[in-house]
Amino acid sequence: MASTRMFFPGGNTCNGFHSFYRYVVPPDATRLFILKGGPGVGKSTFMKKISADFSTYNLELHWCSSDNNSLDAVVISDYLIAVMDGTAPHIVDPRYPGAVDEIVNLGEFWDESQLVKNKAKIIELTRMYQTYFRIAYLRLQEAGAVWNEITEYFRDSVPDTFLRGLKRTLKQEVLAAGIQPAGGESSERHLFASAITPGGVVNHVSSLLEEDYRVLALGGSPGTGLHDIMTSILEWSREEMLPVEAYHNCFLPSLLEMLIFRPAKTVILDASGMVTNHEQFLSRVRSGRFFDLEPEVDRRRRLQFSGEIEDSRERFNNAISGAIGFLNLAKQLHDELEQFYIPAMDFERIDNKYGEIKKRILGYIGQ
Repeated sequence: MASTRMFFPGGNTCNGFHSFYRYVVPPDATRLFILKGGPGVGKSTFMKKISADFSTYNLELHWCSSDNNSLDAVVISDYLIAVMDGTAPHIVDPRYPGAVDEIVNLGEFWDESQLVKNKAKIIELTRMYQTYFRIAYLRLQEAGAVWNEITEYFRDSVPDTFLRGLKRTLKQEVLAAGIQPAGGESSERHLFASAITPGGVVNHVSSLLEEDYRVLALGGSPGTGLHDIMTSILEWSREEMLPVEAYHNCFLPSLLEMLIFRPAKTVILDASGMVTNHEQFLSRVRSGRFFDLEPEVDRRRRLQFSGEIEDSRERFNNAISGAIGFLNLAKQLHDELEQFYIPAMDFERIDNKYGEIKKRILGYIGQ
């Protein structure tokens, strides 16, 4: 039975837009079609048609963090064939032009005269759209400063002996599942399983894990050592050449949210709930363990900063909510901007181009 796994290849973070688009498919993929063109030209619709027409194959759907109902890429995973949005902010250009990847310019199918007629309004909306994004990122930076503050309250508050023991336990759990080295170079992939979007914080963790996966969930505030442990496990898996998928924190991409060891059907997950809430997913987990670092926090430290910690968590949530609000305003302007492009498009010609691409994909598959 075909499966559909879902991701975010890029994210709105406290460091601005962060891209993992180079991990959508490997450099030596069978074929990568890179769609170019402005808003409303039909890029996401093009990819959704690919996902519908090839639904009997194992697929990957890579969603857009700026519009969580739009696709940024679709991958026919068993054949390493992908169609991807290559426009800003996630600008993608061919690495091996013609041999692997090629540009499909949907801008060829618009009526330039209609767009020129609305030039002033298009420029105005685009500038305001960019302004809302800049303000959203400022709010995320604000949340980042609060995150660092919370980290300081908890820094060095959990005994090193406990953290070392937890690392050993997690490694043993992974090895006990029967994982084997990938052979050759380390096999890693980096993406987001969740994203801060105009619709709130959205996550697709449940699409990435099968029912028989074993989930090792970690709980703990920033600074308790949770994220250091996950980084340490990733470094260990790299040294041991273990195949792993690394999913990064959608707010602070230098940190990890989840590690999936697919051959071992084992997952290590940040279940702290600071940004992404996994409660609904964890309630359906059949096999796993929960390791909570909070009870290990030095009691005197917690009491010393209890008021500050509570206040900082509230400020963090408010800043995240503010950022989401501005992302939503940006999306509304983007939707308005699309209304100038949609009437200017020759969708019949785009449908013909789609038919051509579909036929070529079937040829690569061997049908």
